[in-house]
Amino acid sequence: MKQIIKSFKEEFTTAAVVTIPLCVAINYISGTIAGVLKLPIFLDTIGTLFACMVFGPLVGIITGMLSSIVSSITMPTMLPFIVVNIALALCAGILAKHKMFSNYMKIFISSIIMAIVSIIIAAPIVVIVFSGFTGGGSSMIAGLITASGVNIWISVFSAEGFFTWADRILTIIICLSVIKCLPNKLLLLFPLGSLYLKNSDSE
Repeated sequence: MKQIIKSFKEEFTTAAVVTIPLCVAINYISGTIAGVLKLPIFLDTIGTLFACMVFGPLVGIITGMLSSIVSSITMPTMLPFIVVNIALALCAGILAKHKMFSNYMKIFISSIIMAIVSIIIAAPIVVIVFSGFTGGGSSMIAGLITASGVNIWISVFSAEGFFTWADRILTIIICLSVIKCLPNKLLLLFPLGSLYLKNSDSE
């Protein structure tokens, strides 16, 4: 408990108070666009992952939870997946603290770990709560696989699993691209910002 309180104090800075609403908004906008276009990827955790990468798991969890609540206002099917966002944020935050986004191999490994954690929790929700169909692009593909005679669990795990991994690695790339554009002075405002400092600043 003491370690959790200590981590919360370290992560929950003034910068976090400002950044969390922005990250929630990014999640909502990008997730809504992906949903409207019926894309097989989700794009609804960009803000959550960014928060995890520069602040840590606790701020990431808060961002993920708030994002699920906000998204459920217009997309009620999102609410059950709040547990996925919590698990993803915890996982991503721990990976960030262990410098697992510092090179291509670590990024690849991290994307697989994050995808596995996500799909292990999300697949039962999709199958049990929504009977295998949530309305998203990946869900439609899983439905086509099921219609061909494949077991619904295998269909969901295969389709959702692949596209969840694709979503995670794309999200990591987007977040790292944004972080790379931030000047060192701004990065130093974040608890984990020092992990991404450039050797020289063109300020």
